[in-house]
Amino acid sequence: VALPAAALRSLLPFATVWILRWIGSIDPEFAGAYGVGQRVDLFIMMLPLAISSVASPRIGRSWGEGEGVMVRRWVNAAVQMVLVYGLLALGGLFLFGEFLAGIWASDASFQADLILYFRLMSFAFVGQGVFQIVQNSFYALQQPRLSVLWSCIQVSIWLLIAGIAFHFEGKISWILVAWPISLSLAAMGAYLHWQAGPGKQPSRETSP
Repeated sequence: VALPAAALRSLLPFATVWILRWIGSIDPEFAGAYGVGQRVDLFIMMLPLAISSVASPRIGRSWGEGEGVMVRRWVNAAVQMVLVYGLLALGGLFLFGEFLAGIWASDASFQADLILYFRLMSFAFVGQGVFQIVQNSFYALQQPRLSVLWSCIQVSIWLLIAGIAFHFEGKISWILVAWPISLSLAAMGAYLHWQAGPGKQPSRETSP
């Protein structure tokens, strides 16, 4: 379980470097806004990550004890909490995006790019929290392949949408538009997969 989890987590920093390099080759100023926005993302995602970290051990323990009802309760409660938080973060970034951009940038063009980042990526927080909970639930239920599978699906959707849109529109902002769309689709698919599979099982056989 640990090896796929470690491999999956290590992909994020490498992917971020690759994305920044790609954006920088096309629009260096937007790459700066992307880098600053990433720092804000990490701060906003602290609570969903904390909720996921608290819920995962309890999900695994309940599963091991054959308490399928408690597993579903923990997952559903965690999903509801991160959904509410994601919607609050979305509203906050839309309302205070200009104020936050003004803290990190004085240049008008840089501020505009940073505001665009905040407003586009704010939608990602709704799906990202749910995706994180479901991924960790798969790990807790000792099904890491499902977590890796849905991560690959999410990245594939993102690259497909961003690649097609960028080819026809030629706008670097499509890389941001495609991210929350892919996260939302993957989160919904993974959650439905969990409900139809592991989440549907009432209990797990335990040895006496």
